[in-house]
Amino acid sequence: MLFMKFCIFCISVLLKFQKKEKKKNKGKEKEKERVAFDRDRDLKVNQLDDAKRKALIKRSQELGSRFKSGGAGTSFL
Repeated sequence: MLFMKFCIFCISVLLKFQKKEKKKNKGKEKEKERVAFDRDRDLKVNQLDDAKRKALIKRSQELGSRFKSGGAGTSFL
């Protein structure tokens, strides 16, 4: 008998929670629909202009190899 009361209580709490969540999500936008891949739009994010590309290449060249002695600030001894 006690178990039955507990189950009824849990179900009522769950129903209240679900109603509250429905009200909360009612104002939000609907789930986003799947969109087909658009090459121009999706790959536009990673485009670099010439200045950024040259700066990136210059910074990567400064890294050198792992066997080259480092510059200022990389000495640990």
